[in-house]
Amino acid sequence: MYGKPKTKEEAFQFISDFSQSGLPNSVYTGVVVWYKNKIHTFTEVTTVYLAPLTDDEILSYVETGEPMGKAGGYGIQGIASTFVTRIEGDFNNVIGLPLCRLALELKKILKEE
Repeated sequence: MYGKPKTKEEAFQFISDFSQSGLPNSVYTGVVVWYKNKIHTFTEVTTVYLAPLTDDEILSYVETGEPMGKAGGYGIQGIASTFVTRIEGDFNNVIGLPLCRLALELKKILKEE
């Protein structure tokens, strides 16, 4: 599990793990809606594939400061979008909240009334 990198070295390692392994990384988001004393939950999963990057490319990206404060060490909506080769699932889930799925779940909850 990858959280937010605490150092530039850790950010470098995170991105290296994702880009140089050729393996995708999965972003999981759990959502809880509490409505009228009833709890509704769902989980959304999005899979992200990064292009192979050289150590110099990773270092250049880390030096921008963008990876800091981002889970997994990259900001898919920023500079990192240039090395994302494929996304399976909801782009908004990677940023932080699966908005389409949330809207669908809220509609379903309101229909249950």
